[in-house]
Amino acid sequence: MENDQALRILMSAGEAADDHLPIGEVALALAALEDETAALPSYHSFLDMVVRDMLRKGGDLTQDNPTLDEQILLLRNTLVHHYGFMGDRDSYNSLENANLMRVIDRRKGLPVALGILYLHIARKLKWNMVGLSFPGHFLLRLETGGERAILDPFDNCVVRHTIDLRELLKSTQGEEAELLPEHYEPVSDRQVLLRLQNNIKMRHLQHGALEKAIDVLQSMVLFAPHEAMLWRELGLFHGKLGNFKSAISALETFMKLGVPESLKHQTALILQKMRAGLQ
Repeated sequence: MENDQALRILMSAGEAADDHLPIGEVALALAALEDETAALPSYHSFLDMVVRDMLRKGGDLTQDNPTLDEQILLLRNTLVHHYGFMGDRDSYNSLENANLMRVIDRRKGLPVALGILYLHIARKLKWNMVGLSFPGHFLLRLETGGERAILDPFDNCVVRHTIDLRELLKSTQGEEAELLPEHYEPVSDRQVLLRLQNNIKMRHLQHGALEKAIDVLQSMVLFAPHEAMLWRELGLFHGKLGNFKSAISALETFMKLGVPESLKHQTALILQKMRAGLQ
């Protein structure tokens, strides 16, 4: 039953506009697909409880145009100091760090998983927070009253300034990397969720677990059905395992989504070989 509810949430998200997704609920639904015994409503209740605590701790701040500094302090006092959410440096590559249920249980996770928690809370409070396209380390931007700050959910909701961002970029992308305007660009909620699932998919691929990577891609096309490259990747992975009917179906979907002619031609050849193999 939990699995059915999770699938309904993901398919509903697939029909929604990019920036009108219930990002916390979708992330929990993705986590529930990995554990059919998980009590999904209890995690929804936890998120609701955090929002209530923010309202209680903030008092008038959550209702009466709080300043940027007040918003940051309330986030830090509640999520970091009260609930103890922090980045997991000791077991960074653990799959649990990208599963929002396990992040809630363990109070630690990857930057993007913790960022989704922050985004969910901020949206419930009607605060203006977005995820950024910063590479290698997920960051948030909070804005109010003409002021804005870049926050690091992995590092106790610290404010990141330009010098910090440059150092952070070089630590993940190499010493030659330089800050670019696109690193500050906001991304849609759907892109944030795709970034979360890509972490899980890549870890499965690193361990040669192609079937598990396919399961992750299947979840991704539920909430992002118009992302053409997901369908192509899904088709190619199915093909590697000899699942030609599933591969053909995924690649045919890819071909319908308005892709570059070069990829269309290449994919048409792949489809031709797969169909021949079924005859």
